[in-house]
Amino acid sequence: MILLRAHKSSSRSGLSILELLVSLALLALIAGGLAGSLNLGLRLFERSDSLSETTDPLAIRARLRGFLSQAIPPSKLMPFPIAFSGTDTEFEFTSLRSTPFAPDAAALQIQVTRIGKDLMARFSTLAHDGKKTDSFLEKLTTLNGNYRISYYSSNDPEAGWQPVWTNSARLPDLVRIIVDEGSRPEWPEFTVRLQLGP
Repeated sequence: MILLRAHKSSSRSGLSILELLVSLALLALIAGGLAGSLNLGLRLFERSDSLSETTDPLAIRARLRGFLSQAIPPSKLMPFPIAFSGTDTEFEFTSLRSTPFAPDAAALQIQVTRIGKDLMARFSTLAHDGKKTDSFLEKLTTLNGNYRISYYSSNDPEAGWQPVWTNSARLPDLVRIIVDEGSRPEWPEFTVRLQLGP
């Protein structure tokens, strides 16, 4: 009985220095792991942010390729202007290709031109009566110098690449955009074959 009382009186209610040090070491490990995870998360966020800046112009470029390949030929009768016109710095055409950002549009009128340091694409939606209902401006690339647009024709006497397209009776066979190195995002040679329909 005396032994039991002695044991009870020697029990303690606090932490020893050793237990406190172990607890602090564990907290430091957990804090280090959380800081590393937070740092990794921030780097991934920054990387995905820079990727989205690159991906958006690449997606617009792919869309432009699709619209160009389905440009409306002059032989079709439409209630709105459809003539393809172009110079060595800009071109304009109309496409019937459907798009998710304008599902109710009868057609899209598209212009590619330089605005400031950027090569831009302007998408204008057309209603069935030919009126423009909406307009979207999208960046294709930030230029680091010059760019050239040219148009290929297989018809004589104008066969070959030309810097200007004025033939309102037909579409060019190919459209090519060449941009000087250093553009962001990078711009490899962009050549599209237009599907010449009846």
